[in-house]
Amino acid sequence: MSKTEELKELVSKLYSTHHLEKGE
Repeated sequence: MSKTEELKELVSKLYSTHHLEKGE
């Protein structure tokens, strides 16, 4: 997996977690 792909996965996870914390 390329670094770009890894970064996309990481950002997606962080984004999802952030929304869950906000209760969305």
